[in-house]
Amino acid sequence: MLESSRLKEENSSLSSTCSMLKKEFKSASTNKNATQKETEALRKDNEKTREKMEALDAKLRNANKDKSSLLAEKATLEREAKTLRSKAADMERTVRSLAHSRIYFLC
Repeated sequence: MLESSRLKEENSSLSSTCSMLKKEFKSASTNKNATQKETEALRKDNEKTREKMEALDAKLRNANKDKSSLLAEKATLEREAKTLRSKAADMERTVRSLAHSRIYFLC
C-alpha cells in the first residue's frame, strides 16, 4: 500500500509538472507568434520610413539644384544691375555735361 501511495504521489507530481510544462510551451508559442508579428510590423515600418527618406533625399537634391540655379541667376542679375548703374551714372554725367555746355553756349 505504501508503494501505491508513493506511486500516486509521484504520478500526481509528474502530472502537475507535465501540465506546467504544457502551459509554458503554450506561453512560449504565444510569445513567439507575438514576436513574429511585431518583427513583421517593424519591418514594414522600416520599409515605409526608408521610402520616405528616399523621397526626402530626392527633394533635397532637387532643392539644391534649384538653389544653385537661383544663385547663378542672382549673380547674373547683380552683374547686369552693376552694368546698368554704371551706364546710368555715365548718362547722368553726360546730361550734366550737356547742361553745363548749354549754359556756356547760352551765355
